[in-house]
Amino acid sequence: MILKKVFCFYLILLICYGVGCSNQNQIKEKSRQSNEPLISLSEVAKQNNLVSLFDLNSNSYLIGETDPIYRLKANETTVLSGNSTFTLPDAPLSLNGDLLLTKASVDKLFSPPEPTSIHVQSFSHNTINPDSLISFSKQYMGTPYQFNAGPYESSRAFDCSSFVQHVFGHFGISLPRSSQEQSTLGTLVDRSNLRPGDLLFFYTPGRYSSNRIVGHLGMYIGNNEMINTYGAPGVTITPLDAYWQGRLLFAKRIG
Repeated sequence: MILKKVFCFYLILLICYGVGCSNQNQIKEKSRQSNEPLISLSEVAKQNNLVSLFDLNSNSYLIGETDPIYRLKANETTVLSGNSTFTLPDAPLSLNGDLLLTKASVDKLFSPPEPTSIHVQSFSHNTINPDSLISFSKQYMGTPYQFNAGPYESSRAFDCSSFVQHVFGHFGISLPRSSQEQSTLGTLVDRSNLRPGDLLFFYTPGRYSSNRIVGHLGMYIGNNEMINTYGAPGVTITPLDAYWQGRLLFAKRIG
């Protein structure tokens, strides 16, 4: 019995070692082909003050600012961004709980998103009363922030895009899950013509290859304020001061 246990233990070690060697060989080969060392996804995220984590439910690596912008899988070139996909030049490799990418793939990942076409049920401010929209959103004041929050009914938390998705969903409007995907919907609105319920999209300086990439959103509630979530204390009302005005990319009206 003891010999059998020892044999099984060494068999497991050999299997793990073989897998590890295989990964190492893949990494060496890919690095040789690109003539550059592979880049760690977690390090790229850290350098750009972004969040990265592994999601067991989807078996994906997530990266984003206040909500998941991209979902990647090891050995797959397809990247999910909200409800859309795009393709990396090279498939990432997995090593010690991290993803390693070629420079070309990192550049592609952090380039401005390509335009997408998404169908959304149209509505106007005549069909959804803005006061009702804002009143409903304020019911969640103080709800905790959680990156990649699941449905509110189970998580009791939001990130910036799941909050907006939840609020609009209450009124029968189905929005995509990520801030980047939501930014492709609706009609552009001049910041001097904002109405309650308009969506505001922001960038964070220096975090991506372009300041045209959406990293956060909030919902305008009037009086130069928005309701949003991005950390403590959770869902909150934020004045659109010089800091946020400087980060504002554009506003959209859904409908």
